Amino acid sequence: VAVTGVQTSALPILRKAQENAAASGGVFDITTAARLVDWGYLPRPDATAPAAGASWRNIHLEAEGACASVRFDRPLWIDLGGIAKGYAVDAGLRAMALGPQVQAVINAGGDLRVAGPRAEAVRLRLPLPADAIPVIEIAEGSLASSSGREHVRPHGGGSVGPHVHGISG
Repeated sequence: VAVTGVQTSALPILRKAQENAAASGGVFDITTAARLVDWGYLPRPDATAPAAGASWRNIHLEAEGACASVRFDRPLWIDLGGIAKGYAVDAGLRAMALGPQVQAVINAGGDLRVAGPRAEAVRLRLPLPADAIPVIEIAEGSLASSSGREHVRPHGGGSVGPHVHGISG
């Protein structure tokens, strides 16, 4: 299966996803979309059902001129939700082309990018007393946080959430 004519702007997101999958030994895997569809977190695509065992290793990226091609050597579905949002935050900061002395914070609801001369305190929203809320300081960096606790639902005699371990499912 091949997808041709993919905009080259999508290629860096797909490359980063492949790098993250390799670095994590497959724990981070954008091909977990089939589970998210089965669990009702994503709509069912109008496409061939994924092959059992399909993973990030079945995605091959090639760039040529203004377009790129993405080849799947097995049928699979991908979910770029998390990584694309972080990429968009970073791209937004680059597009602003701010000088190094300008303090900037981009917060896209769980994806945060801090740039500039000062660290920023980040408080994580948790169901805890106000004095127990975890705080981290970030300077010239990014943070992505996601709980999913409020989105857990019953499934198959257990419970599932919107985060899928790329190896164990």
